[in-house]
Amino acid sequence: MLRYRETETAALLGANVRAFVLTSGNLRADQMVEAFVKALPGMQRLLRKVTGPFVARVTRGGKADLLLAPKKGMRE
Repeated sequence: MLRYRETETAALLGANVRAFVLTSGNLRADQMVEAFVKALPGMQRLLRKVTGPFVARVTRGGKADLLLAPKKGMRE
């Protein structure tokens, strides 16, 4: 899992990206699409709320939440 791989997470955060990763494996393409479509409102909320780099997860059920972020970067 990404959160346990320091090199990968450091690269994402160091590149100043806001990344969304699907945490469920072995899904068909249509199931992946469904998860991201359901998660879109939560993804948009995170994009408005968190300014800096972050890694957020998208679950199979369509929930999006923050996994990793530097301490700074939250909007008021």
